Amino acid sequence: MDRDKKELQKIPPRQTPLIRKVRLNLVLIVLAAVSIGSGLYMRAHPDRDRRIDVREYNLGVLTYNEMPTLRGANVTGKASAHFEKALAQSSDEKIRALALCNLGTMSGTLARDSIHRVQEAYAVKRAKGVENDENLLMARQEVRKSIQRLAEAVRVDPTLEDSKFNLELLETERGEGGEILGSRYSPGQVDKGY
Repeated sequence: MDRDKKELQKIPPRQTPLIRKVRLNLVLIVLAAVSIGSGLYMRAHPDRDRRIDVREYNLGVLTYNEMPTLRGANVTGKASAHFEKALAQSSDEKIRALALCNLGTMSGTLARDSIHRVQEAYAVKRAKGVENDENLLMARQEVRKSIQRLAEAVRVDPTLEDSKFNLELLETERGEGGEILGSRYSPGQVDKGY
């Protein structure tokens, strides 16, 4: 019997249900406060948990879409700078492909528009020598660079349909003198999927 009494003395007294509920509520309150605090911190520092390359890519998209009525070299230049940073800092092939696609598309669009403006100006004046115009030659060189970027984007990620479409569009760009020199790619290099 003495042995049973000693064992009974070792067992702690049972907690009352009220004390158990209070402890549980305190634990829940502490967890809620920690959750609210971390949520407020993340809201105050939204970029804290993102990768730098993703942030730069998103800033490029935001910059380009921010001023749709003011598109041009200035907005495109700022967006391009962000895409270039994302491209340089990323080891993620998807981000690299998207950055290349956007860089190629933006510069190709501006260059294509420049080619059309030069050609229209010569057509209105009925002047000759459009093929030797310095602005036209620079714009065609930019189209070539854009084609290279888009082709690289398709090589890196063949699922990018926008890159394939824009690549096809730039490749078929023709001036009065025919196809832009050097704009065709070798069929073995890029499989556009169609």
